[in-house]
Amino acid sequence: MLAAALLMAQLKLFPDSAPMRPSLLLDDPAAELDDDRLTGLIREVTSHAVQLIVTTLHSEFSAFGTPGRRFKVDAGHVEIL
Repeated sequence: MLAAALLMAQLKLFPDSAPMRPSLLLDDPAAELDDDRLTGLIREVTSHAVQLIVTTLHSEFSAFGTPGRRFKVDAGHVEIL
């Protein structure tokens, strides 16, 4: 939770009116957070103007919403879904 709080503090440094949106990579946040905390983190992150990239083993988790693009990496091969 401390890492998530620091992440949000960094995002708040970027005004929503900035000419470029920051990109945020979350590497399997479901591995570290329970469903309620993960939902809260995703909700807070998506309330800001960011490009969100999430790696996950649980793509069906509803908090992630509908992705703009999905990719699958299997044995070194990238597949666009």
